[in-house]
Amino acid sequence: MSMNVDELVLLRFVTLYGAPTSDDPEAFKDEYREALTGTNPEILKEAISLAIKRQTVPAWPPVGACVAAVHEVAERRAVDSQRIARRPVEYRREPTPEQKARAAVLVKAVTEKLRANERAAIEKRIKQVSAQVDWGRTAQPEWDERMATSDLARALSLPRGKS
Repeated sequence: MSMNVDELVLLRFVTLYGAPTSDDPEAFKDEYREALTGTNPEILKEAISLAIKRQTVPAWPPVGACVAAVHEVAERRAVDSQRIARRPVEYRREPTPEQKARAAVLVKAVTEKLRANERAAIEKRIKQVSAQVDWGRTAQPEWDERMATSDLARALSLPRGKS
């Protein structure tokens, strides 16, 4: 198992922070091996990532910080697994024929209401467009005539009869 500690912890630390600055680098690494050997590799990997993220100086995180991160990750995972395990299993039985018939009636009623609303919205829009077209046929020419003879049109030198 110490191979996992070497791969998952020590090699990462050497890559990030360089060789340990200790009088006895092997004894230094042995402290990490002793403290972290036997830890689940997935938990160890996540915990070391957490310890690295928390490290504020460019030096190896202390052994105690690594062990604390392992405990934190393991505890979080245990709580999460308990939370998932406590979820009640929903038991659903097949709907009765009466329930299916009632659901079909409700779906049909909602569908008809949606179609009626769609139709009403389309008819309302048609009326709006018709009103605009009617204004264009009746009021627009009168407006153009007024604009052509207005002082503003003359001031802007607009040609007569055009707006």
